[in-house]
Amino acid sequence: MSKAVPSVKWTRAAIRDLGLYNTLAGIIVPSVITATGIFMFRQFFITVPDELIEAARIDGVSELGIFFRIMLPLAKPIILTLAIFSFQWCWNDYIWPLIVLNDPKQYTIQVALRGLVGAENIDWTVLLPASVISIIPLAIIFGIFQKYVMSADLNSGLKD
Repeated sequence: MSKAVPSVKWTRAAIRDLGLYNTLAGIIVPSVITATGIFMFRQFFITVPDELIEAARIDGVSELGIFFRIMLPLAKPIILTLAIFSFQWCWNDYIWPLIVLNDPKQYTIQVALRGLVGAENIDWTVLLPASVISIIPLAIIFGIFQKYVMSADLNSGLKD
């Protein structure tokens, strides 16, 4: 490595100390817990009716039981939405894999697509089909999980 930016050197050292440098786990692990995900869960849990939680407490369910037996099943659409977003963010990320990975065999598709662009010319006949192919996994994942995301109903189990 030639003269790298100091923050990149520090980041690589921290990643190396955690054992995540030049591994696929180094790309996946940081995207699991994000501020966006925490915010999405918070906003979702605020909308859950208090009557549902109170009824569980009256039935003698512990706080941990309320979370695992009531809140988590209700949060399935948010979990799936966040999983789709996280997959999309990881799939389309360019800078983070460039920092974490050093082995060209492990490069993500976005880094590999950037490698198709030359200094003076671009091979459009390869770049455009490769870009379309890179979108296919995102479309398949969204198609599979769309019915779960669209069928969220918080008021199930409550009387009006």
